[in-house]
Amino acid sequence: MGAVLDARDQKLGRSVAMKVMLRRNVPEEEQQRFLQEARVLGQLAHPNIVPVHDLGTDEPL
Repeated sequence: MGAVLDARDQKLGRSVAMKVMLRRNVPEEEQQRFLQEARVLGQLAHPNIVPVHDLGTDEPL
């Protein structure tokens, strides 16, 4: 469903991991599942879990 890319946070000048959906035209259910996963991970705080710093979309879902 997704791929993790090596990206650069331009504002803070640091390397980050960015997860993106592999396909653009996916059913609403898959889009919501992808976003829900990010929301759940964003609520977790553990040394072995990468923190979520931002959530957004490139185009309307």
